[in-house]
Amino acid sequence: MKKLVNILLTASMLTCSIAVPFAASAAVTEKYTMQLNEVKAEPAAAEKITDAEKIRELFDGYISENHLDARVAGQEEYPGYSQPVIIEYDTSTVQNGQLIGFAEENGIDRSLFTFVPIVNGVPVTTANPDLSAALTTTAQISEQQTVTSTVVMDYATKVEYDRSPMKIGESREVHFCHPETKEAKNGRVTTTSDCVSVAYEEGSDTFTVTALSEGKAEIYVYAQGCAFGSYVYLEVISSEPVKGDTNCDGQVDMADAVLIMQALANPNKYGENGTAERHITAQGKANADMNGDGLTVGDALAIQQKLLGIETDDTDDNYVLFGYDDIKGGKPVPSAALLMKCRSFCAKGETLSVDAAMGDIVLEPGNYDTAGVYEYDVYASDGVQDHRLDDNDIIVNGEQGGYEKEYSKDDVKLFDIGKNFENYDSYHHEITEIDFSGCKTGSKGCITFAFYSKHTNDPDGGVSTSGTKRFLYYYVGEDGTTVSSVDELPGNAQPAEAQDATWGYVKYNGKTVSAELYRLLSENTDPDAELTVSPEFATDYDYEYKGKTIREYRDEWDYNSGLYEKYGQLFKQGDQLKYGETLYITGIPGGERWAEEYYYERIRFYGEEFLARYIVDGEFLREKAEADYAAVLDEKPEHKAYLAFHEAIDAYERNMIQNVMDQLGDQDIRCEYREDFNDLVLYLTAEKFEVLSLEKVRRYVIPSSDQYPGLTVDC
Repeated sequence: MKKLVNILLTASMLTCSIAVPFAASAAVTEKYTMQLNEVKAEPAAAEKITDAEKIRELFDGYISENHLDARVAGQEEYPGYSQPVIIEYDTSTVQNGQLIGFAEENGIDRSLFTFVPIVNGVPVTTANPDLSAALTTTAQISEQQTVTSTVVMDYATKVEYDRSPMKIGESREVHFCHPETKEAKNGRVTTTSDCVSVAYEEGSDTFTVTALSEGKAEIYVYAQGCAFGSYVYLEVISSEPVKGDTNCDGQVDMADAVLIMQALANPNKYGENGTAERHITAQGKANADMNGDGLTVGDALAIQQKLLGIETDDTDDNYVLFGYDDIKGGKPVPSAALLMKCRSFCAKGETLSVDAAMGDIVLEPGNYDTAGVYEYDVYASDGVQDHRLDDNDIIVNGEQGGYEKEYSKDDVKLFDIGKNFENYDSYHHEITEIDFSGCKTGSKGCITFAFYSKHTNDPDGGVSTSGTKRFLYYYVGEDGTTVSSVDELPGNAQPAEAQDATWGYVKYNGKTVSAELYRLLSENTDPDAELTVSPEFATDYDYEYKGKTIREYRDEWDYNSGLYEKYGQLFKQGDQLKYGETLYITGIPGGERWAEEYYYERIRFYGEEFLARYIVDGEFLREKAEADYAAVLDEKPEHKAYLAFHEAIDAYERNMIQNVMDQLGDQDIRCEYREDFNDLVLYLTAEKFEVLSLEKVRRYVIPSSDQYPGLTVDC
């Protein structure tokens, strides 16, 4: 609308040119009464500058270079304006058309800047449309002459709409009006974009945009009374939902994880009906739900882990995994592998279902007949010391205290996983149901899961076993049972002898050997046959490398490896932990209460130093935790610690190999060092092995045939 302000100029009043803000922008006639019949908006350039900071820099440079009486004002100076770039100019020396021309020549998006004219030092804005204060200067032309001048204030059409990308098939409303009258009489809506359709009923202040195909749409909108129309810019993306695309921009990145955290932490602002412009939508919530249990912190973690290339199914916060790390990036040791997966919490009155996956990587059709008999065993124990307990409170598959299943020779093929040891589906699966209903509230314990093969062809008629064990720790609360793969109680170190037995090593003439080497030595009938044997060493954790002990390297790796789980649990429990001991003494507002034992288990799990960073003066510093967790994801300290630890181990083993080579001396035993595998291969007969005497060797194994081609270095 042109707002006409008639000013009577007596005597010889100087003609002045005034332009009011573009959002509300004004151009002033310098002549007598002048009508602006029609303003036609030029089509948008193919490539427009839409970065506000860049636009400010361009205008600053242009104003400085041309010595204009103008400046780029801060947006905080004009809070009533929606445009991010606001330019003040002195109407006595600068024409806004000059500035508009510069913007058009440089492809600056017209919707992102506006003008505030300065008349006699007074800014003319929609908040201050009264020009009487500004127009007080008069000049004498003649005593009889009077001139009437009309000031025309021009406005751009105001538009309000959701600027986020649209999905194909989605419809969205756009509201427009005159910025001063708030009306949209005789409006006009047009577009040449074929990726959207526009439905507009004449006289309405709203029209509907429907997305038809992928692309970018430009819609021209005009409300009667405005000097300028405005453009609506929308992007249309594929309608196929993208898992993890929380902000519905067609891609998955860290912004999606951040929006989840914002929506959970501040639903009034970022929730589905939040006030923020970029709040989460119903489609965004559906995209963000990574595991079908609704929107949780676990979804944000899953997205971040997806960005790191970690399979989210295997890192779901609601599950505890046993043995998965063993098969990633290398073969399971020993050959018989046991992987397990179960829920981390079992509600009271329900049974815990444990999916146990079993396989043997050395099995193949040619050795089915010589393979042992496989057995799956589940029982209550005292932990990694693995003493079987008579605990009738635990019911496993309907049996008190434990469950055993021995497979027949015909079942051997079930465990042939070949080279697919990293494929969880290739294993043989057994679902084990554990009932904790007979356990007292507050009780805790361990359940051992064992999978092994038994061989009964030893010379003495004894039985040798080779396999692996997993330990499931549990805590029984009032509402259900918590499950963990780690025992938080102290004193759970496992003696080397117990580990050897667990992994299938036996004694032979005073030496610890693998079951395979034991069979080879026992069955050997050729005294001149040369065997290949590799020594293995017990790690000396006090060995120093580059100023630190191996124990320090290991502890640093353990700490950093645990950060992912610590942060994941903290995001769920931080708002409870901030109440401290109140959690178990009286409970907290809302009624939640923890058992005292469980509270202190959580304190041990996190560590007091870790908690002290984020629980301060009774408050959980969630934003600090989120920022630190993002840094962990970016810097990957666990990987650096892992490399440092194994570098120290390799250095120690090289030292031990040199020690063994020195001991061999004149024993007439040929050996070769393999640099690629950092190990030593001895060539000797069974007779020489029996009398072999080496210090600091823990046990002896047979190098597998695919591990030692190309030996090059003799002792």
